[in-house]
Amino acid sequence: MPPVKKKLNFRKRINYFIAVSILLLFFIWLFQQAHVPVTGDEETPAGPGAVTPRTHGLVAEFAEDVPIYTPSKVLTCHIADPVTNAGAVLETTTQILEVAEFYRTALLPNWEVKEEQIPVQSERGELVYLFRGERENRLLVVRLTVDGRGTQIQLKLTPGG
Repeated sequence: MPPVKKKLNFRKRINYFIAVSILLLFFIWLFQQAHVPVTGDEETPAGPGAVTPRTHGLVAEFAEDVPIYTPSKVLTCHIADPVTNAGAVLETTTQILEVAEFYRTALLPNWEVKEEQIPVQSERGELVYLFRGERENRLLVVRLTVDGRGTQIQLKLTPGG
């Protein structure tokens, strides 16, 4: 009789192993589905180059007067204070010259452009376009670089000017 009991224990162990494996695979799948990144690649009615900060996957509290290049994809976004302390990193496949021209013209209506460095070579040898705008005691820094996937747009909004 004891050998039968051992066989049942072995089958129980196999069944538990299968059940745990299935649950583990389910939770891995669920975790991946719950963390699908927001791409921000949706088509906007205004078309490419439009200032549309709310259709990008940026958080709703992101400053409304900061121009956002479209089409672009949000890589990161952080906010300490929605009006005076926020930042975002976007990515687009558009050429850096076209994105730089967009920011050169998009900043002028609402921001006083304090500095424009086009192009500057960084320590790593890449071309960097840099814009600094000031408005209502806030400073906006727009830094454009080219990486392996396209043009990276770094936006930093800070207090002061």
